[in-house]
Parts: sequence; C-alpha cells; structure tokens
Amino acid sequence: MSERAGFPVEPVSVLHSSKIASDKLEGKEAEVFETAITRRLKSGMRSFLVIPFFFGPSRALTEFLPERFSVIACDHPDARLVMASPLAGDERIADSRIAKALSDSINEVVVARGLEEYSAVLVDHGTPVREVAAIRDSVGAQLEALLDSRCHSFAVSSMERRPEPEYAFNEPLLENVLGADDFTSGPVVIAHLFLLPGRHAGDSGDIAEICSAAENGSPELRCIRSSLLGGHPLILEILMDRLHETLAQQS
Repeated sequence: MSERAGFPVEPVSVLHSSKIASDKLEGKEAEVFETAITRRLKSGMRSFLVIPFFFGPSRALTEFLPERFSVIACDHPDARLVMASPLAGDERIADSRIAKALSDSINEVVVARGLEEYSAVLVDHGTPVREVAAIRDSVGAQLEALLDSRCHSFAVSSMERRPEPEYAFNEPLLENVLGADDFTSGPVVIAHLFLLPGRHAGDSGDIAEICSAAENGSPELRCIRSSLLGGHPLILEILMDRLHETLAQQS
C-alpha cells in the first residue's frame, strides 16, 4: 500500500501483536493501536486515518477503536480519527471482489488436485454482530454464483458462535455441516473467509482441527482447505480503493 499510495501506510494491530518477539518480525516490533496513536500524538501528529484490514464492521472498529482513541487523545482536543469502510463495506454493498478472490482460491485447489467434482463450504470466524454475519451470507451468495458445475453442493458456515439464542444467525457451524447431508464424502473444499493464518485458520488451528474431527467421523470425507485471502491482489485493490475513497471524502 505504501508503494502504491506514495506515502507510508503503517501496519498496526487492534491488540495482541505486541506480544510477538521482534526477531520473528525481521527485527521490527509490532505495534498495537493504542501504542501507535500515543507515540504519534507525542510527536505532534493530530490527524489519523485507519484503513480496516477487516471484512465487516466488527465491534473492534465500531466501538473499541473509537472509544480507545477518545481516551488516548483526551488531552488533545484537535486530534481526529477517520475510519474508512471495511473490505466488504456493509451488508448491502458487500464487495464482489472478495467473492472473486475466494473463487480463485477454490479454483487453485480444484486445478492442483485435478478435481472433477467437489463440494465447497465457506467459513468465517463467527460474530456477535448481525451485520457482519449478513456480509458473510452476501459474500457466500456471490461466491456460489461464481462456482462452476464441478461444485455440486455449497454451504456457508461459521467456525464458532456464542451459545445464546440471539446469536443463531451464525448457524450452521462448520462442525455440523461437515459429515452431514451432501458433505459426508468426497472432496470438500473449505473456503476461508479469513485474511491471515493464526490460531483459527493456521495449519494447526481450530478449522484444521474441525476438519480432522469430521474426517475421523466420516471416513469417506476429505477436507481440502483453500488459501487465505490476505495476500490476494484483489484484497490490496480493495484496500487502495478504501484509502482513496476516504481521502476524497476528507478533501
């Protein structure tokens, strides 16, 4: 983004990344939002633009970051935080390029494995925010329309959900899709609505464990996980669009 924008775009996390040792990050320490803003306020900066590396309007964006900024910048009344739209916008205008990136990741698997037919399941993390789940469903509908006749069954799922009934919009869970109905045998491509690996979508993460458990329960089932989306060129394209849209709105 820095190369394409012509000015620095610095990677900052909401939380947690500061726990990573710098020797695992080519010697550069990771920053979290609060530390990054505090340091820049001390250096005299007062205007901040956040480009979310998030699919939808999670509470990290709509609540946590604005609240933390108001606390951090309480002694600087001229400080200003501008938040761009997330990657998928909102549930009404989910960006179709995300579905295209997912389709590309599925096709990579299909071609590499020489699959003549397969099933596919889109999975996201799961969310307490109905609007985020609606984006998943919208992206899922777009993705299903892009898949060719080799895909004979398709489902949208979540990795996990809160147990209370009001969070049932996350259903079905991936663990309940796999091994049921049209997903009991043959290759099932797991399309990740995740940007980066970690304890959920990494090689030894929660989704890999869910797939392994499903295969143990259904010996004819074979789960094949697709690549994650963070490095797909269409994601960078969307990020750049969000940057330019927000800058234009501020001018």
